[in-house]
Amino acid sequence: SGKYTRMKRHEIKELIEAEYGFEIINMQENEKGILLFTDRGVKLLKGAKRDDAKLHFAAFAYEYMIEKGFYNVSKINKTLSGSHII
Repeated sequence: SGKYTRMKRHEIKELIEAEYGFEIINMQENEKGILLFTDRGVKLLKGAKRDDAKLHFAAFAYEYMIEKGFYNVSKINKTLSGSHII
């Protein structure tokens, strides 16, 4: 949501590890975001240019589709505090 722009790699690593509880082993930038190789598998960190309400709506829509049996839907990880965004 804009407050974490222009961060250095080690700052991103520290933030993600603190917010999500993942141990980041390696990070690799690509055109879609930053691939995070973690102790819980590969994750994709994406920036968003939407307001928080739209991001929460999208996250709940993804969860709803997964609950209804759609399996080719990406899971959006929640932070340790239960939020979908940081």
